[in-house]
Amino acid sequence: MKKLFSASCLLLLASCILIPTSHAAIPQFMTYQGILKDSSGNYLTGTYSILFNLYDVSSGGTALWTETQSSVSVNSGRFSVQLGSVTTLNLNYAADYWLGVKVGSDSEMTPRVRLTSAGYAYRAEYANQALTQSQHDALTHKNIEGVKDNTVSIAKTNFKLDAYSLAAANNMGDLIVDVFTDASGINSGASSDYTWRGSPNYDVIVTAGGIDSYTKLMLHANGTDASSTFTDSSSGAKSMTTNGNAQIDTAQSKFGAASGLFDGTGDYVTTADSEDWNFGTGDFTLDFWVRFNSLASHQRFAAQRADGSNQWFLGWNTTNILRFDVTSAGATTITIDNSWTPSTGVWYHVAFVRNGNNFLAFVGGAQIGSTQTDSSAVDNFASSLSIGEMGGANYVNGWLDELRISKGIARWTSGFTVPSSEYTGSASSATVVSNAFSETTAPTEAMVIPDETLGTGSITYYVSRDNGTTWTTCTKNTSTSIAAQPSGTQLKWKAVMSGDAELNGVAVAV
Repeated sequence: MKKLFSASCLLLLASCILIPTSHAAIPQFMTYQGILKDSSGNYLTGTYSILFNLYDVSSGGTALWTETQSSVSVNSGRFSVQLGSVTTLNLNYAADYWLGVKVGSDSEMTPRVRLTSAGYAYRAEYANQALTQSQHDALTHKNIEGVKDNTVSIAKTNFKLDAYSLAAANNMGDLIVDVFTDASGINSGASSDYTWRGSPNYDVIVTAGGIDSYTKLMLHANGTDASSTFTDSSSGAKSMTTNGNAQIDTAQSKFGAASGLFDGTGDYVTTADSEDWNFGTGDFTLDFWVRFNSLASHQRFAAQRADGSNQWFLGWNTTNILRFDVTSAGATTITIDNSWTPSTGVWYHVAFVRNGNNFLAFVGGAQIGSTQTDSSAVDNFASSLSIGEMGGANYVNGWLDELRISKGIARWTSGFTVPSSEYTGSASSATVVSNAFSETTAPTEAMVIPDETLGTGSITYYVSRDNGTTWTTCTKNTSTSIAAQPSGTQLKWKAVMSGDAELNGVAVAV
């Protein structure tokens, strides 16, 4: 691939982002993003002084506006600034304008960059009073991609701009950007061991065998028969206190040759209050296996109760209702009921999920009832967490296995295949593969540009041009030859995620 870098650095005007609000002045700023390289083509890192000028001619002439940003942070070549943050942008955008850029003591770069239509969005200022707030709120255009209920996905937009800039800086001719705005960008048939999260997250995470950084309580209920020791296998390793005759029972189990036995008359397990139980309005998931011995009374699987006026619980009622309920200061703030008629002597996988303001319940991997919406918070109660009862009543009469509480993640938002084994630790891996993208000619080079969040894990990227038969490892943000692969035009990317890792978006330039 031929690189044309004759100047001491290369900069690209990526986009101007303007977000007007009815009856408010439009901010007089333009977002300018670019790539900075030295004369040898190496990406620069450091702090630089950059002079920006706007002209009404493509060369020569006198600057109509000028601004020096003296401390621009550049990381691996990438930088982003807001033009107008030092000197007010007061042009009326009624004519053509060109941007000139000068780094440090270097000469102004050539050619100047002509502003495209995004800059002229300032002229919307003159139409700003055309609608009332209620009329503006009613407009359906607010629900275009990237805008949902007046919330702009700035992070995703910035990722796209970075990807476009980096691809252009390396003279790539085509660009695929997948920020997971829906599931169609992922080939589920070729992918495994990951969780795809829908709005508002739009990302995929390693399921890590089920125990990851989101797991705040994990009770396998394994051990010696009749033992009173319940062990938390989450990274927090919380201390558990056994009450009544709650015990490990090897006569019944879903996984691990044992489960927790609760006889319905005073048996339960507790652990101390923790910030991990402060769900607020965030995502969370409670899931477990249960086998009932009796269905004669209400039963609470998990609960936190400060007193009768301040509590939350997930449980089953004798009216054949799976209920999640929150009471705060004596008032019921959330009640999510779903019909469920279980039988005794049967193992059921139960999952209750909050995804944004949506609440979903699943039994056996199938959603029961409809998705219910409530924006209220699960308040923070200063009390221990109980498993198997609430407030000295509503004891579980049966067995519990693989009870997991996850905070910060909606593990399921649609029907799923229930786990076939007990959850394991965070050393497992996941594979995410895209659908095929058709190119007009066989690409010879590829660059993977990811948006990733790495904890203790890692992500390795691959590209194929023959529809996934042959793969080439690609170091992120680096042009890699794929010419040795069999010739083909069906392009795919693949990400192999290990440990605690999150993939927010992938762009592939060819």
